[in-house]
Amino acid sequence: DNWSVTAQIGLSIFRGDFDEQGVFKFPGEIGLGINKQVLSTGIFNGGIKGQFNFGRLQGSKDGYSFENKYKEGTLNFQAILNTWVNRNFRFEKIRPYAFAGIGFINYRVLLRDSNGYVVSGYGYKVTDGDTEGNGTNPEKDKPVTDLMIPVGVGLNYKLNKSINIELEASSRFINSDRLDGRVRYENDKYWFISVGVTYMFNNKEFLADIFNM
Repeated sequence: DNWSVTAQIGLSIFRGDFDEQGVFKFPGEIGLGINKQVLSTGIFNGGIKGQFNFGRLQGSKDGYSFENKYKEGTLNFQAILNTWVNRNFRFEKIRPYAFAGIGFINYRVLLRDSNGYVVSGYGYKVTDGDTEGNGTNPEKDKPVTDLMIPVGVGLNYKLNKSINIELEASSRFINSDRLDGRVRYENDKYWFISVGVTYMFNNKEFLADIFNM
């Protein structure tokens, strides 16, 4: 009871050393999530959501460009608001929500010069700065995995008893500066703007929901 699945697709936005041009990528995220509602206070519903995404990040600056192909997994706590705190207004069709959690990103990235030669990268057999030796199509190596913190907000539209439509904006904070293939001063970041469809299985009401109807 109170299980649901969500499919999402969206736009990725990169922020780092190469974020002057071309930082928008669509589709930058394609994902599938499994949700379990675990509590209700009447004011909000709380749930645990496991999410797995595939996608790409890109960007360019000063004649250099990169592309990052990644997989990510997250485990989040999601709170969906049912009423305002004073309970004078109850959300019906449209309900806002917020979430935060922990996860990982697993990726390969190549940084190229204006001629398409590889300057540096991670997850490939390349030598930093050796464009002649790296060439344009280096051999793959073991991908890189970094810790990631997802935070986001969204709107949930109830289409019927079983299906919801979601519009979501989220940010990923990671403990690495390697997403664009170059390490400099600050950790990289990326954002998603996505739309999703949620299907709910045999959703039972909590006592708090019944008492606050």
